[in-house]
Amino acid sequence: MNPSIFETLDKGHGRLETRHCVAVAAPDYLSELDRWPRLKSLVRIERTREIAGQVSSQTQYLISSAAPDAKYLLEASRMHWAIENGLHHCLDVTFREDASTVRLRNATANFATLRRITLNLLRMRPESGKKKRSVAARRKVAGWNPDYLFELLQLTRLPRI
Repeated sequence: MNPSIFETLDKGHGRLETRHCVAVAAPDYLSELDRWPRLKSLVRIERTREIAGQVSSQTQYLISSAAPDAKYLLEASRMHWAIENGLHHCLDVTFREDASTVRLRNATANFATLRRITLNLLRMRPESGKKKRSVAARRKVAGWNPDYLFELLQLTRLPRI
């Protein structure tokens, strides 16, 4: 059981970041567990970051259904966190999600789902013309302009009687 090893070195924005990934095939006795029937690899990712002489490190352990390919698994982990961080940042900036005081029963999960649906609707609508609006601006316009809101929701207005 030879480990797959891959390391990256990134330099930019005033920091030096090293990522060291080791992936091994999951032992047979682990793959028989009911909880992870497709388990194929165990992964350890060590990150070291140096900014202005200050060094910090972090170790992350993962399990995966992918083959134990350290390069692939490190790239997949980075893509996952890039998407997650981008989503969280947008939800916090646009909807102030971290400042939400909703705490009643399922309301927290329900509002989180509504925010994500709204974010997707706002992102899906292509902007035309010279001026491209941010997601926050689109949200604001949808609150002010019922025609824009109906367009976002792909609804048609009922005629007035």
